[in-house]
Amino acid sequence: MSDILDDFREDHTRVAKERHGCVSIWLVLMIFANSIASIGNLYLASRVVSTFEHLPSLFLWALAGLGVLNLVLIVKIFQWKKIGFFGILVTSCLSLLINIMLSVIPLQTIFGLAGLAILYRVLQLRIRDGGSTWGHLE
Repeated sequence: MSDILDDFREDHTRVAKERHGCVSIWLVLMIFANSIASIGNLYLASRVVSTFEHLPSLFLWALAGLGVLNLVLIVKIFQWKKIGFFGILVTSCLSLLINIMLSVIPLQTIFGLAGLAILYRVLQLRIRDGGSTWGHLE
């Protein structure tokens, strides 16, 4: 019986982690955007071979894969893991390189980097305890 009570006390004495509402909203928007982008890249990859023979569809498949990986990394941020942010940093850099190789419109490339900057900024927003979501990530 005392083991059960000790477990109960331990569970309720831990400080609950708190996330700023803007962080949750931004992460949900990122899930939506990455899902749409991945589906769009998969659709384009299947059609690009017949239309643009000089454009390797492998790059579009890679962008779709990076988008799916971003979904996993966003879930990691929801699970309080810093690896999620750093993984998104890496996938954003890889996407930037692929977009440069594909000669994508520069404005579209900037949007990807802006999303990363916004993510970093919202993770820094202060919450009630005076800390930030970034401070709660492990």
